[in-house]
Amino acid sequence: MLGDTYLAVHRWFKGFNPWKSQVTSTLVWVHLLEIPEEFFNREDVMHIAELIGDPIRVDRATELGARMKYAIVCVEVDLTKPLLG
Repeated sequence: MLGDTYLAVHRWFKGFNPWKSQVTSTLVWVHLLEIPEEFFNREDVMHIAELIGDPIRVDRATELGARMKYAIVCVEVDLTKPLLG
């Protein structure tokens, strides 16, 4: 955030027109609750997150297994599709 405004940064491409550009995806931090202990590892958490969108990374506590009650993962979601509850 920049002040009270969200700032999205994307790779520049030839022909980019900021006046006609549309935001079609965004990054969100998702809390995954009640993951069985045997699936509480980076690989399985990222695989579960694929059901929501394109997983980018897990937070440090999830990576280290420091908090076993829930996992937090950053996921890129497609805003042209209905969002999951």
